[in-house]
This record gives sequence, structure tokens and C-alpha cells, in this order.
Amino acid sequence: MTKNSDSRDTEAPADSRGVRARIVQECDAIKELLLSKNESYGNSIFDPMRVFSKADVKEALLVRIDDKLSRVARGKGISEDTTLDLIGYLILYRIAVAGPPDAEPHPFRPPIDLFSVSAPRAESRWDWRVPG
Repeated sequence: MTKNSDSRDTEAPADSRGVRARIVQECDAIKELLLSKNESYGNSIFDPMRVFSKADVKEALLVRIDDKLSRVARGKGISEDTTLDLIGYLILYRIAVAGPPDAEPHPFRPPIDLFSVSAPRAESRWDWRVPG
């Protein structure tokens, strides 16, 4: 711990407060959750049954992310499950963008800009209002 010019203690570096260990712990928990769900659901994200939807993997993930964010925006709150699902979907989206597992590995992939994904224009959406 250090003292600043007016003799008050300043905050210690993040690692000395256990932040690094918590990051590792959270990432490990997310990893285990994703692996467990992938096994339980039979790799349904990357190898879907295609009963109804014909959307590609990236589009299907964006729809799931949209659905989660829509629930939050409509006042359903942000539970731990919602947070974990969103983190998981975003990781899976990064995997989908990177390409198939046998693709050349990249030493560094820049962060995915989710805001560059174009949303439908307002006039192209369904109007669910009841006439009259």
C-alpha cells in the first residue's frame, strides 16, 4: 500500500485484492457450464437438428442474445442465469465467427464488434398493434 501526498492510503493493485483469482474462478466456472450444456444439449448450437429454423449458427446465436436482452429490457430483471447465458452465448458467438475447429488458429483475434451487426430497420418490423 502506498501513501499519497496528503497521507491517505491509496488502493492496492487489483491482484493484491484477489481480483485475478476471481477472474480465473469465474472464467473456469463459465467454461465448465458451457462444456456441460454442450454435452447435455448434444452440441445443438453448432450441429442443430433443424426441425423448424434454418438460420445459420451466428444468426441463431444473435437471436438468442436478442431474446435474453429483450427480457431484460422489458423489465424481467437480470438474474444470474441470464448473465451466465449471455456470457455463454457471446463466447459461442466468438467461436462461430472464428470458423470451424480445424481452421488455422489465430494468435490474436480482435474483439467482435456486436454493434456492427445490422438490426432490421423499424419499418421492416412487424406492426403488432391492433387496428382501430
